[in-house]
Amino acid sequence: MKVSYNWLRDYCDAVIPVDELVQMLTVAGSEVEGYEKVGDDYCITLEIKSNRADLLGGLGIAREIAAISGKPLKMPGADYKPDAKPASAWSAVDVLDTKLCPRYTARIISGVKVGPSPAWLVRRLEAIGLRAINNVVDVTNYVMMENGQPLHAFDLDTLAERRIIVRRASDGETITTIDEVQRKLTPENLVIADARRAVAVAGVMGGADTEVTAKTKNVLLESAVFNPVSIRRTSRAIGLASDASYRFERGVDPIGTEWASRRAAKLIAELGGGVVAEGIIDVNVLDLTPKRVTLRVPRIRRILGIDVPAKTAADILRRLEFEVLAESEEQIEVAVPSFRAIDVFREIDLIEEVGRIHGYDKVPLRSAMTIEVGAVSKLETCERLAREVLTGCGFNEAISSSFLTPELAGTVNLWSGEVMRVANPLRAEESALRPCLMPSLLHVKVINKNRGVPRCEMFELGKVFTGLMTERAALAIIEEDGFYELKGVVELLLDRFGLQGKAALEPAAAKFFKPDRAMKIACDGALLGYFGEVADTVSARFDLKQPVWMAEIDFDQLAQLAVLERKSKEVPRFPAVPRDIAIVVDESVTWQQVVDCVESLSEPLRESISFMSAYRGKPIEPGKKSLAFGLVYRSPERTLTNEEVNAAHERLIKHVEQKLGAALRA
Repeated sequence: MKVSYNWLRDYCDAVIPVDELVQMLTVAGSEVEGYEKVGDDYCITLEIKSNRADLLGGLGIAREIAAISGKPLKMPGADYKPDAKPASAWSAVDVLDTKLCPRYTARIISGVKVGPSPAWLVRRLEAIGLRAINNVVDVTNYVMMENGQPLHAFDLDTLAERRIIVRRASDGETITTIDEVQRKLTPENLVIADARRAVAVAGVMGGADTEVTAKTKNVLLESAVFNPVSIRRTSRAIGLASDASYRFERGVDPIGTEWASRRAAKLIAELGGGVVAEGIIDVNVLDLTPKRVTLRVPRIRRILGIDVPAKTAADILRRLEFEVLAESEEQIEVAVPSFRAIDVFREIDLIEEVGRIHGYDKVPLRSAMTIEVGAVSKLETCERLAREVLTGCGFNEAISSSFLTPELAGTVNLWSGEVMRVANPLRAEESALRPCLMPSLLHVKVINKNRGVPRCEMFELGKVFTGLMTERAALAIIEEDGFYELKGVVELLLDRFGLQGKAALEPAAAKFFKPDRAMKIACDGALLGYFGEVADTVSARFDLKQPVWMAEIDFDQLAQLAVLERKSKEVPRFPAVPRDIAIVVDESVTWQQVVDCVESLSEPLRESISFMSAYRGKPIEPGKKSLAFGLVYRSPERTLTNEEVNAAHERLIKHVEQKLGAALRA
């Protein structure tokens, strides 16, 4: 963006040397790349951020200077004496696509004499690198560089039926632009047309057939708002960029559109001896109600680290032409001017405005940086513990995507009956959020199998999605060696999480596991998860021929119930006395019931119980099974005698026989 130093001084009375001015603008956020002397003027080149479209005209830069210096901004005149004949009597405008062109205005200047521009106008344009053409075209360029609003002047008498139609181009439609290049258009391109053909590529460049020439007598002056994305795509597609497209791509002031039209009409009438028709043709679907934003004054210190009084902050915003609607020591409510609606819509944006005009140099520098280390949460501790246990057991950790194909996501769903879909997936085929980890881990196993990896023992700790805005952490394990090996891993996990005595493993009729080969994990009335042999229907969906054993645990629940503070006991000073026992019980009696039965007897000498084996077959009658387990007896105070151990052991046997209907196996 180039701007004339002398031109800026027309808009603001601040007498600031050019070197100080460029430094002042840079500090306030409008970085100056450099400046050079052009005759008795200076051309200043600025790097304008993409969201500061208001600075793409000299008035915008002058507004910054006025706000920083405290001097008033002087707006140039835009009033003229109109002709009695209204603009609507000269022409008509139809906008067929208001999404791509939400506002289109047209003014008519009649009786214009086209010729060279006056010297002052030529100097202004040449100072910023523009070439003078004629008084009408030069005025449109002058006002664009002044206000940031691109304009276009048509020779009204060359427009078929003197009409303007804003529409999409027809497929294959062509236009010869004013640079004498024929361009092929598509329906993706917006054009300005008359009753017969396209006469301009909207927001980019006008057509050669309707440009203003020495023969022009009547001018239709266009000032419009175009969709920035549409202009950007059209400019790229036809390989044509212009000062107009550069501004339309960043967005223009929808209210300033009408002011720029008035300003240009006044200058054309003055320099070309024409008359401006009464009124304006204005097709507008925009809501021009100003945005309202509230600034909490204490937040300024929290963000900037300095105190800025409410009165000072309000004054800065007024100087930037924000309308202060309400003001107190605690907060300031403003209406955002239309030329700042693109980049100011939050409280933090107002704080930035106050900070840069007040002066970032007033923000104190810290000589040291404070580093605070946050406490590790219980969930994080549990995640580290789970990884430590499972990698210690020889498992590899898998990390897979949370997105699956809907088909895979629907194969296993332990936690919810609903599979969530996303409207805009990263990959079109993976539009489902996984409802549990088992499908992801099975998919990883299939990939490894296809790569020639025969054994694939893995676990994954990640998020699953069980409803709209509902997610939980889950842990899945895949085991190659069988049910009891997987059961041992689950029990080890429960033990390391302090739940071995609280959690229960119970047979379960789980839909995605084989009948009689599945267990559920419960603790304090909460379901922690399932494990077992994966059902054939699930294995078939993944083309897995060998048996697969898996577990999935609700890790959020596990972490919540975990008892991580382990209590240590003194190393026993007296010897233990082991006793083995085998009992015959009904097939329906589980090992957990045996444990619960043994532990329900208050026997101070019993130290522990451990499973040894299960047996079915002769001489055990059908419907029965033999369970062998070991018991350990110990006293913390003395060495036990055989008589003491035998008595305790007999009490325990009788208790088991009575409670479980068990018989001691010979």
